Amino acid sequence: MQEILFKGKDKVDGRWITGFLVSPKHIGDWVTAHPVDPETVGQFTGWVFNGVKAFQGDIVKSAFGIGVIRFGKYRVELDLGDCEIDDHAETWIDSIGFYIEYTSGEQTVPDYDWMDYFTVIGNIHDNPELLEAER
Repeated sequence: MQEILFKGKDKVDGRWITGFLVSPKHIGDWVTAHPVDPETVGQFTGWVFNGVKAFQGDIVKSAFGIGVIRFGKYRVELDLGDCEIDDHAETWIDSIGFYIEYTSGEQTVPDYDWMDYFTVIGNIHDNPELLEAER
């Protein structure tokens, strides 16, 4: 089962806080909470690149270039193997979930066999210049 985890920037001192996402109305004496900037909140993807947990909004580098981890609808090419298909059959499907969008516009979902080939190099909130340098 995938670990449910979020991160966001603390509104008071700007450091990154990792933990559960809770609404202020659910905070009681038993919960230590840090108010975070909602614009910076990103969910853990379940991907671990070189020992670093990757979150939505992180900037990653790989052999494909530099990209941002996003959540939403993306296109995936079906691996049809050795089967025969009709000339008009669609080999692309729309999927919803986490994906990497590269500065080139390409999109991909990393295969778990390739996790060591990706590195988290920053995030869109602290390091937007990393994306500009790639263009």
